[in-house]
Amino acid sequence: MRTAIETALLLHPNLNTLGAEELGWPVYKSIAKVVRIGYKEFGDDGIMAEQGLLPVYQAGPMNPTGQVRHPKVIAARAKTAAEQYTFVVLDRAYSGFEYARLLATHSYDEIMRISYEQQIKPFIERKVPFALALSPTKSFVSFALRPCGLLLLFSPDLSKKQETTHITNIILRARGSSFEHPTTRAFVKAMIHDSGRLEAEHRIALERVAAAETLWRKLAQGTNIEYQFSDEYAGLFRNPKTWKDASTHIYNEHLYPVFSNNRCRQNITGIPDNEEIAHRHVTVFAEHCY
Repeated sequence: MRTAIETALLLHPNLNTLGAEELGWPVYKSIAKVVRIGYKEFGDDGIMAEQGLLPVYQAGPMNPTGQVRHPKVIAARAKTAAEQYTFVVLDRAYSGFEYARLLATHSYDEIMRISYEQQIKPFIERKVPFALALSPTKSFVSFALRPCGLLLLFSPDLSKKQETTHITNIILRARGSSFEHPTTRAFVKAMIHDSGRLEAEHRIALERVAAAETLWRKLAQGTNIEYQFSDEYAGLFRNPKTWKDASTHIYNEHLYPVFSNNRCRQNITGIPDNEEIAHRHVTVFAEHCY
């Protein structure tokens, strides 16, 4: 993600502020400070269109909250970026997770195609130049291949290719080494030479998310957190608001989510397979979150 932002700033020196979705990844603000530009957050479904702004949109479930943007919102963002000739950064950490629930009726390939068509394709069709920051290891339940990251750059103007390549090489050299990280290299080799097994592992992760979402959805019915498991939310995490002293009550049950800014960030795949125990856990969260 930092490489994507640095590349955008070198390609477009007029950019002076990083725009991010509210309740997005906290690291965005840190990156903005390190690269010495301003930072501004936009509300739900916001479209970033201010002069000098570099928009960062999450291309999938929101990292902390699990919210999934409606396709119409994504299309509107792409349309605005195209009309204003805006370079965009797309953060894609959880490819396909927003449609894990469809595995019972759709193939793996169909799910990944739907995800691409709704999250990425609108920007390509509108010929919006963008940097796609991929964190592929987050798409695997074990996170075993961390750290690993890929950056893809799209420009409809082929005359920019040489300049873009030159700038990315400068950024890599500035880090003191132009060598590839061994984990990233291993991941890319697997994509090329063993994509079938890699996709099978990714499918297992999607199945785990789908199973967890199904159980949470069932047990959270009629509670304060039922909406967190509607089709408007997906992926590994949820981040509901909390009532007073929620952390004390939840920690007393030996459940250890992350509390910050009166919110409770949960990894939903931690729910036990035993439905009786799972019900107790969901009840605790539902009593102290909303």
